[in-house]
Amino acid sequence: MAALSELIETDTQQTSAGTQRAISNANLTLGVVLVASLLLLIQGRWVILSIMAPLQTASRIAESIAHGNLSEPIVEPSRKDEASALIRSLVTMQRDLRGMIEVVRSNAHGVSGMSVQLSNGCHEVADSSQQQSAAASTNRASGGNVRRNVRGKQQGDRADGCDHG
Repeated sequence: MAALSELIETDTQQTSAGTQRAISNANLTLGVVLVASLLLLIQGRWVILSIMAPLQTASRIAESIAHGNLSEPIVEPSRKDEASALIRSLVTMQRDLRGMIEVVRSNAHGVSGMSVQLSNGCHEVADSSQQQSAAASTNRASGGNVRRNVRGKQQGDRADGCDHG
């Protein structure tokens, strides 16, 4: 019986040691899984921020341009990802819109200058027409006076011719 008791005691100790090793391994595995999960969460957060920050910047820039603000300086990113390419495209769009607005302003100033010139030309034509109209009226009046004088002279000459005859 002592041998049986010793065998049970040895078996219990071996089982207890095996259980302790299993618990220790389980705790180690659980610790590794928790650390790996924490690292994955941190990396996931970093990946999300590295994607979202440039997209939020692009969204802010696009909204600013949509509201007509073309003077806000945009820092071109040095990264080579898609969000950075989008921001570089927005920089190009802003620059091109500024150029188009300058062309439109320049053309508007040109049209304004031509409009002033046309207006001045119209005033000159109107003044000239009034002067010509006044001159024509004076010529008509003079022509009427000449005709009256000629008729009067012709009548006077006839009267003189009748007296001499």
